[in-house]
This record gives sequence, C-alpha cells and structure tokens, in this order.
Amino acid sequence: MTVLYCARLAAATTDISQNPLITASGTPVKPNVLFILDDSGSMSDDSLPEAATAYSQNQYGYQSSQCNGLAYNPATTYSLRLTSTGAPVANASTAFLSTKPDAGTVASSARYLAAASQPVVSSGALSFLVNGNNLKTSNYSVGSVVTIYSSTDTSKFMVGSVTSWGGINAAKTQATMSVNVALSTATSSLPSAIVGVGVPSMYIYYAYKGAQPPLGYTYDAAGTPIKTTPYYKECASGLGGVDGFGAFTPTLVSSLAADKQQNYANWYTYYRTRIQMMKTVVSQAFKDIDDNFRVGYTKISYQSAKPAANAFLPVKDFDATHKKDFYDYLDGASTGGSTPLRGAVSNAGRYFAHKASGQTDDPIQYSCQRNFAILATDGGWNTGSESTSAPLYGPYDLFDKEVGQQDGSASLPKEMRDASDGATNLGSSNSLADVAMYFYSTDLRDKNNLNNCSGALPGVDVCENNVPVAGKDAANWQHLTLFTLSLGQNGTLTYDPNYENQITGDFAALKNGGKRWPTPVAATTATSAAHVDDLWHAAVNARGVYFNAADPAQVGLGITTALKKIEAVSASGAAAATSTLRPVAGNNQVFIAQFTSELWIGDLRAYRLDPGTGDPLIVDAANKDLAEWSAATMLKNRVGSRNIYINRSGSLQPLDFATMTAAEQADFSGKCNLLSQCAGLSAADKTAADNGANMVNFLRGGDVSVYRVREAKLGDIVGSGPLFVGGPAASFIDPGYDAYKKAQADRAPVVYAGANDGMMHAFNAKTGEELWAFVPTAVRSNLYRLADTAYHSNHRFFVDAPAVAADVFDGSWKTLLIFGLGAGGKSYVAMDVTKPTEPKLLWEFTDPNLGYTFARPTLAKRTNGSWVAVLPSGYNNADGVGRMFVINDISSGKNVTTIATTAGTPSSPSGLGPIRAWVDQPNDYTAARYYAGDLLGNVWRFDIDGLLEPKNGALLLAKLADADGNPQPITTAPEVGVIDQKGFLTAAVFVGTGRLLGLSDVTDKAQQSIYGFKESLAGTGLGNLRNTPIVKQDLITDGSLRKASAKPVDWSLSTGWFVDLPDAGERINVNMQLSGSTLLAGSNVPQSVASCNTGNGYSWLYYLNIANGSNIAGSVGIKMPDSMIVGFSRTSRGVLVQRSNQRLENKKVPSNMKFLQKANKTTWRELTPR
Repeated sequence: MTVLYCARLAAATTDISQNPLITASGTPVKPNVLFILDDSGSMSDDSLPEAATAYSQNQYGYQSSQCNGLAYNPATTYSLRLTSTGAPVANASTAFLSTKPDAGTVASSARYLAAASQPVVSSGALSFLVNGNNLKTSNYSVGSVVTIYSSTDTSKFMVGSVTSWGGINAAKTQATMSVNVALSTATSSLPSAIVGVGVPSMYIYYAYKGAQPPLGYTYDAAGTPIKTTPYYKECASGLGGVDGFGAFTPTLVSSLAADKQQNYANWYTYYRTRIQMMKTVVSQAFKDIDDNFRVGYTKISYQSAKPAANAFLPVKDFDATHKKDFYDYLDGASTGGSTPLRGAVSNAGRYFAHKASGQTDDPIQYSCQRNFAILATDGGWNTGSESTSAPLYGPYDLFDKEVGQQDGSASLPKEMRDASDGATNLGSSNSLADVAMYFYSTDLRDKNNLNNCSGALPGVDVCENNVPVAGKDAANWQHLTLFTLSLGQNGTLTYDPNYENQITGDFAALKNGGKRWPTPVAATTATSAAHVDDLWHAAVNARGVYFNAADPAQVGLGITTALKKIEAVSASGAAAATSTLRPVAGNNQVFIAQFTSELWIGDLRAYRLDPGTGDPLIVDAANKDLAEWSAATMLKNRVGSRNIYINRSGSLQPLDFATMTAAEQADFSGKCNLLSQCAGLSAADKTAADNGANMVNFLRGGDVSVYRVREAKLGDIVGSGPLFVGGPAASFIDPGYDAYKKAQADRAPVVYAGANDGMMHAFNAKTGEELWAFVPTAVRSNLYRLADTAYHSNHRFFVDAPAVAADVFDGSWKTLLIFGLGAGGKSYVAMDVTKPTEPKLLWEFTDPNLGYTFARPTLAKRTNGSWVAVLPSGYNNADGVGRMFVINDISSGKNVTTIATTAGTPSSPSGLGPIRAWVDQPNDYTAARYYAGDLLGNVWRFDIDGLLEPKNGALLLAKLADADGNPQPITTAPEVGVIDQKGFLTAAVFVGTGRLLGLSDVTDKAQQSIYGFKESLAGTGLGNLRNTPIVKQDLITDGSLRKASAKPVDWSLSTGWFVDLPDAGERINVNMQLSGSTLLAGSNVPQSVASCNTGNGYSWLYYLNIANGSNIAGSVGIKMPDSMIVGFSRTSRGVLVQRSNQRLENKKVPSNMKFLQKANKTTWRELTPR
C-alpha cells in the first residue's frame, strides 16, 4: 500500500466535454473553502484511535499498526510531504537510526543476575537467579515487562514478560525469575547481566501475524472500548505476555535494508504524530487543488479572522502564491491548548458573513457562491479556550448571542433532530451541531438584518438568494456547509463510511427515528463519546459529510473525498438546471427531451400542439404541467420486466448477467476499485459492489445500496433528442414501396431517444411506455461509471448523438434506425425497426479511423439504385485525417468504401462533421454528391459514383477563414439549394462556422460567420472564400434587433455572400435549416465569465434570404436573452425553437417568407406521420 491520494486526467487532442455545454459557464463561480486545523495539545500524540493512547512501549499495541493507526506499518510505502508546487520534500535523514538500542535506560528495579554470564534465548521461556538485598515478592509482578541486558554492552539484551517471581532464599538475597522472552538482540550469553523493569530505548515495530482484523476495536453503548475481546487483549498484552506472544513479530529497524530504513525514517518524520500526519496528508490532498477554488486556512485556537502568520489565511483564489502561503501556514502549525470546536465553526460562519472579529477581507464574490469549511480534529469539543467576553469565541450567532437550540424542530429530517425528537424539549442547546445548523439555516447575507450585501467585488450584490440546489443541500441562501473529520475517535454511535446509504445500522436508525443523537455536556477540558457523535451530527446538520479515520490512508481519503465533493457540488451547482432539448413534432404532438444536471437524470414528455396557433401546450393558466405522458414516470416502477438488449454475435440478447458469456460478464464484474466509494466500504459491501449481477440489476433500474442513488431510472438525454417514427411517409416511386407503405400504414408510432444511461430507448408515442432499449457494445465496459456515488461530478456521455430513420430497400423494404454515440464512443449502430416491438440488430460499425460519432448519419441511394449509409469520421480519430465512410451493404454493414480528405494529422485532426447529400428528386432519393465541413475550416465535396472530379474522391471545395486568415471551424451540416436569379439557376452551399465541443470553446471569442457560395461542380476548389469576389453583408444591431445590409449579389459574377456574426463568441453550433428561399440560423453566445447565471448565455435568431444573405423581407434578427438555442422543429404553423432554459417557443413565419415551401434540395429525412 502506498499513502498517496491524487489523480489527474489527460486531455484529448480535440477538446470534447463530458458535460453538456449549454449549461456550462466558461468561468464558473469558484467555491470558497476554509480549512480548519485542530492544533490542540493532543494533536502531538502518536496514537490513533483514542483507545490506542492507553498503550505504552511495554505493550505490543503501541508500536504495531495492528493496534495503533499511527504506528509504522511495514506494508505501507510512506509518500513524502509535498510542497505547494506538488514536488515532494527531501527524504528524511536516517542518521538517527544508527544509534544502537540502549538498555542502560532501564533503571527501575534493576538488579544483577546471579550467574556471571547469562545464556540467551531468542524467544520463549527463560529462568534465572537474581541477586539483591531484602528481596520481596512485590519487587516484580507477573505480567510486567523486564529487560535482561549486559552491563558491559547495553545494546545486548532480551525483553520479555515475567511469568513467575519467587523462591526467595532465607537471606532474601536471591530469588528465581521466569520470563517469556519476546525479543533478543544478543546471540550469545550476556556477561554481568542486569534485569530491570521496562524496555530499552530502541527503534522497533511489531508486525502482526494473528487472525484479528486491524484496528478492530469494539465499543460499548457509552463509546468506551471493550477490553475483554481477544483483539484488545492481544494489543494490550505486555511484550512476551500470554495474549500477545505469538501474534506479533518484533523487528529492529537497524536490521533492515537501507530502503526499508528510509521508509521508516520518512514515517518517523512525516507521519508519527497526529499533527505530522495531518500536515502530510493535507499537503497531498490539496496537490491538485488549483485556482478553480478559493481557499483559506485557520486553526481552532485562533479566535479572530485577522490575517496572521500560521494562524489565519484569508480565502482567496488558490493561485501559486496563495497556495504557497497555505502550505507555509500548514507547515508552521504547532500544538497546545484545548479543543474549542464550537468557537472555530462559529468563527467560520461569521467570516463568510463578513462579521468576524478582526476581519479585513470579504470572501464572498457572488451571491450564488458556495461556502465550505473542512474541520479536521482529533477529538470532541470542550469549552477550554473559549471566550465569553469580547471578542466572543464559542457557540455564538451573528448577533453575539448563544445559538441555543437549533435542531429540535419536528420539521427537520429525523437524522438531524437531537434528543428533543421534535416534540419535547429534551435535546441539547449550544452544541456543535446547533452551531452548524445555525450557520447553515441562517442567511449569511441579509440586506435587512445584516446590511452586508457588498462583497469582495465592487458593485456586485451578494444578498440575492440564488445559491443553486445541489443534492441534499437545498438552501438557496448564502450559508455554510461543513465537512468534519475525526481522527479515529469513537462515539456512542457506530460509524460506517457508507452511512448515508445505510439500510441498517445506527445512522439508518437515526433516519427512521429509532435512535436519537446523544446530548453532549459542556466541559472545560474533558470530552466524551457524545461529543464525538456531536461532530458527526454537525456535518449532517450542515449538509456536509462526516469522516472517521484512524490511519493516514483513511485520513487522506477523507480530506480528498471532501474536496472532491466540494468540487462536484461546485461544478454541477454552477450549471444545475433542468434543460429541455430537441423537440420533434408528430400527430399534433411535440416530444421534448429533458435532463437535470448534477442528478444526471432525464425525461421524455409528450405535449399537444394548439391546432389553431401551433403553440406548444406546456402548462395551463395555473402553471400545471400538461404533459400527456412522462417516460421517466412510466419507467419508475419497471425494473425486471424491461426489454433491454445487448449485441451477442450480431443478434439481440437480453441484458441478463446469468446468461452472459465470461467476456460479457467482465464488463460488469470487479468494478469496485474503479468506484470512488469503494475505499470507504466494508469488506461485505465491497464484495457486493464487485458483484456483476448487482451491477446489471442497477443498470436495469434496480436500487443497490452500495451504488449511486438515482432520482429516476432514465438517464439524461442531451445530444440525442427524440426521433418520432410513425407509418411510412415518403413519396418514393420505387417498385414495391406503395405496397410496403400501405402494409405499414397503421404501424404503432414510436419515439426513439438515446440517453446517457447507456441505451437507445424506444417509447410508445401514444403512452410513453418503454418498448425496449439497446446497449451499444462500445459503451458497455464503461457503464460501471453510472454506479459511482460521485457521478454527479464525473458525468459521462454514452448514447448522445442524433439518430436518423428511413425506409430503404435491400431485397425488401424495411425501416432502418441508425445512430452514433456522440462523446460516448466511436461507433455507429444500425437496427431494423420495421416492427417496432421486434427490433433487429443489423450492425455496429467501428473503424480505427472512426472518431467520436457526433453526426447524424445520412441515408440515400447510389446511382445503381442501392441504398447506402454515409458516415463522417468524426472527432479525434486515430490519424486525424477526415474521411467519409460509405456502408454499401446496408443490412450487414459490410462492403465499406472509404474516401479520405487531404486534411488532418494526429496533432491537428480534421474532425470531419455532419454530411449533407444533394438529392435532385425526393421521390427517388438518389444522391448526386455529398458535402461536409471540418474543424480546420474546410468545406469538402465527395463523389462516390464517378460523376464529378475527382471521381470517387474528395474535393476541397472552399476554405473558410476570418479576415486575419484564421480557420473557422465547422461542426454543423452544410445546407444545399438552388438560387434562382431571374431564371439563372445556381447550385449553392450554405455553411455556418463555430464550435461548442469542449469547455475551452466556451471562452473562445474568435470571429465566426455564415456563408452562401455557389457550387459550379468544377474539379477545382474556390480556395479561401474571402479572396474571391464575394459580397459581405453587415449585421447592424439596434438593441435586441439586428438587421442585415442588402448589398446586391450577382451570382453570375460573384462567388456568393457572407456575414460576420458581430458579438464576441457568437457562433453557429446548431444546424441551420433551409426551406424555399429562407435560411433559418440560430447563433449562440455561451456564458464565458464568472456569473450567477446558469451558464446559458444568449442567442440570435436570423431569417436570411439565400439569394443575398440579407434579411427576408419583413424580418429582422432577434436576440433571445438568458439562454441558447439548442434546436429547431418545423411545423405547419411556424418553427418551434427550443432553448436551453426549458422554453419552447413557436416562432410565427410571415406569409411572404416562403419558409414553408419544400426545399429544392433535401438532405436527410425524419419519418413523420401520414
């Protein structure tokens, strides 16, 4: 085992986020963290838990890690303390280990042995005569530890436990002693030997070889260790004593090899005492904490918030300078005094309220900022070192009054109430739990009562109650969330690291009312088990977490876990929102997918469209939700009865652990060590977490106590969105299609949606009932991540790309569903869904040069009449080269044609995006050519049937760059159409630029644009469009409106037109839509600065005339504040615009816009009802 607690992930070549960026701020509001160190006198002790402080050097337990969590453990490699830069300090000096053991210090009851030279035994029974004067039976007691050593060489000795003392002669000058020898440094006889009570000065440890569990103390109802257990008897046994002899093996450190001596020296220097260990593990836990946090430091003995060396460091950005100060203060901590924990927590709460004594800075920058304290202590609180005179230091509120009873209300959850039970006044007042509850439940920034609305930043009001809800912490006011760590102290209640998810045990009993928190009684210096319980109670009240750790590894894990939980709450809370994405219309219905960040659950709901206005009917006048059904609600009570499939040898098989192959079972078994909660689980719980059947049950929707608790069974639906498929609706003139269309006319309508629970789901469009779900092979081995209790901060995408469905012919007519995985993986899946309740798996396509599959697949016919699926290579493929894959055998996924572009390398990947097909006749659906853009600003034309140059190849049709020549990335599908200018027909391509793939994109302010340019079908490209005769239109902003200039564009002379998007950071990252002469474009500007907004940013909606890039007559660009556009859906009454703030708006289209005409050229088709 190695004591080290940090990890970091590497980034991919193209930054791809594993969180939805529509709710991510580029610069999130940073959490405030105040670390509170216990610097009381007991922190200099060298034993843990408290029960181990009873041992002395005469007993095995003192120097064995079996009994003392701070003792040297030979199985542990002790990692060095770290500096603020993350570099380890120097190895400790081993010079002190060269000092020989010295028995000369054993002077108590020292007497010479009768023999001139005493024979030596290495271990076991030994008897000898002892000389002396007036010897008595009381000189030595049975069980006492003695040392027999040579007076001429005190480094030679034997140590053992007295088994008998007696046989005193009449003169009382000689007696017989029998000893059970535990260790010996001598190999021959000891001349002029002396026996004395005690043990020599030596560096030694005792390795355990018995059968008892390490640190296996048990406690009675009062929290007192039970001393009659076999475990305790072994630990308390004197050296050579009957209970411990045979269970421990002594090792002198001087006998070790150099590397082992170095390990011992590092332990001795950096881990031997509580304060040494705390300094070391804190230095390691804070290694990867950076300036995304604001951190401060204080100690419990310091009764002010005035900055002082080694005493109080204000909360500030944790940059390199401030981090060095934090580490210096930590290193400079000394020990002494009592344990005034109540005053320390009160001082922290006052500090965040800007009401602490001596305070010179304000830690709060924003009203939505979260404020945390981590209290690390080795004991329960007492009143020593508290102050009842100014400045007050103790259980005091913001108005210098005692906090009193804060957790006796019946309205509180049972696990927070004290012994008052919410009805009777029997509970404690002014306890640590009361202090924690007060500073959690009290608004720390209150205009009316505290007049403290000005924070650290000029002009920023910090009183608005808009702190995001995060899990169990539902307070939207400014408050203190407290994490507490006990160094191995035991209370009257039994601690379980997984206490929050307990089904049985003391905390579970607290939650169901079967137990109450004990009442701690104020004492000046003493502390009791009830005070340790109060430390736990305080964390529960303040919606933090309590940790109880008795060795360095567990202490480090506790602090690291607290920091991870703070990071998780901050990262998710800053963007916590329920978002509705990608509506799709069908049968006067609209289907809306939702997700809730931090909880990472989703829903799919069906709403009606007003037949007269086309408006979605979401809520009524009383704000009641009008959903016709909710898929999440329908799934709530379904677990075992669900039809969930995996791919086995090309066919669908149930997701059932019992029937899986060994290789399949390996995807779900033995995952505990990969879960963040594993280290804190009991052995039995670890076994349960490793159980593959349990994991599969969890993934099917079952509740398993050792895994993450979910609010819903359906995962978040983000990038996939719903796809409605009813009866066949195309107008194909191909043989047999009309018969197929009639036969399938009454096919049950289905809504398909990929979710980040790892499945593509099929829902009955009329009822919302799940028909089936499929787990793609590419995501299967990663699904264990969903069971992690820290998943709220470690979200992953699984099935997160838009799907396409179409009727195709391959020997017979059938309806295909094809989808990718987005950031979830590098694969495309094709299924036959002709019979919605009897799906068939056709293929899963992977290739070494296929990257992450964000794009919606394209389905079309070749000139030979065969149907093909066309797929782009996507992001972060192996060699970085952009490619188009043509699946020629659409039923098997075989016979693949690959057409490579000339762009992209592993270090500068092309990232070829969604593909558009040019289809001349929608009733035939033969594609003449294909178009796609990439992240390098290239627009490509692909030929697969030898119709254009380069035949069966890729042409770099155009390069898109800003005025300074910087490439403009393309992540949306080009639109294609025909310009009719006075009878002169020109093929044209329309492209918007911009990307929103990774967090680094959020803050990108690069110039992005929209282009419309002609396609001459020549065999050479246009180069950089700005170097051609292209017309630039200007967008002129007037408040929330934006009008485009109307410069004439002569397509016989000009390349086309373009507009630069005016706002910094404005980009096109949602597919534009072309219909008739109107190009509908939605641009987004992500929230890129620290703010209490949810990171949604804002957007602009444009209706552009494809002939010149100006506004369609009668329209202007419209600013849509407070949210971004995430998708469009056309209806007969207008355009449904979905926004990231849950708003679904029906934008009316004036009759002169020609928007509802069918486009001349089409690309892909979603099946809609007849």
